[in-house]
Amino acid sequence: MIANGDSEPMTDPTGSAARDLYAALAAVELAKPDVSPGRSLRSETLTVGGKMFAFLYADRLIVKLPADRAAGLIATTGAVPYEAGGRLMKEWVSIPLPEDPEEWRTVLTEAYEHVRAIGLTARGLQRTT
Repeated sequence: MIANGDSEPMTDPTGSAARDLYAALAAVELAKPDVSPGRSLRSETLTVGGKMFAFLYADRLIVKLPADRAAGLIATTGAVPYEAGGRLMKEWVSIPLPEDPEEWRTVLTEAYEHVRAIGLTARGLQRTT
């Protein structure tokens, strides 16, 4: 199964639980000085250094993670690869609403750190060891 960004958004069978959880977690991320809101097509996004790292789509958290972490989530949870415009998005995964909100909090933090590190490395501000 692949989550497709071009399909019509599905409804959350639990009501607005996914949107409410995402809003709470996004507020925490937006309190960081280098995180800004963004917009991509029909979704509000979270960006760090101008690069998108997370958004909510079809009541699922979409995040950019290191490839090995993304593969691990796909293998062990309900996460699936994320596809947009018929193209599989490298390192992006779609994660369903978890029973434990801490799961989304954890991957959202990981996504922020991953994309932030990519930006710092690109600007020569962080060593890649």
